[in-house]
Amino acid sequence: MKKWFYSLVALALTATFLLSVGLDRANAQTPTEITPNPTVPIPNTEWTPLPNNTSLGTVLAKILTWLFGLLGAIAVIFFIYGGVTYLTAGGNEEQAKKGKTILIQAIVGILIVLVAFAITRWVQTALQGQAPTT
Repeated sequence: MKKWFYSLVALALTATFLLSVGLDRANAQTPTEITPNPTVPIPNTEWTPLPNNTSLGTVLAKILTWLFGLLGAIAVIFFIYGGVTYLTAGGNEEQAKKGKTILIQAIVGILIVLVAFAITRWVQTALQGQAPTT
């Protein structure tokens, strides 16, 4: 059962990574053809970690949004694991009780993540005085 669980966790983490990469690519600009000329400098090629108009609040909001998404995904994985444990109990009351406990704890975890996300968005909106952007 542990091997099955670890496979499910690995699959969920891989899916989360691939979705985040895919969403990042969806916002990418279309490539333009640049012919290098050694005498003319290419504009906008120096590396900057953040755009000039990025505030600390925006960076923290993006980090928290990503973190809450990851925690929500982990809670959903535990919800699935609890459901599988409960369904495969096969009359074993101890196993069924374990599955129910995991399901209840996963639901509580999902609710905590959703409430924390809502509170942080509310605080961000109150501090910035505008609708939050992610």
